[in-house]
Amino acid sequence: PVGLSEKDNLLQKIFELLITL
Repeated sequence: PVGLSEKDNLLQKIFELLITL
């Protein structure tokens, strides 16, 4: 499932942004 991988990537990016905040 490519969609799932893309969503996971986006979630990780958002999570990283939240952690850096």
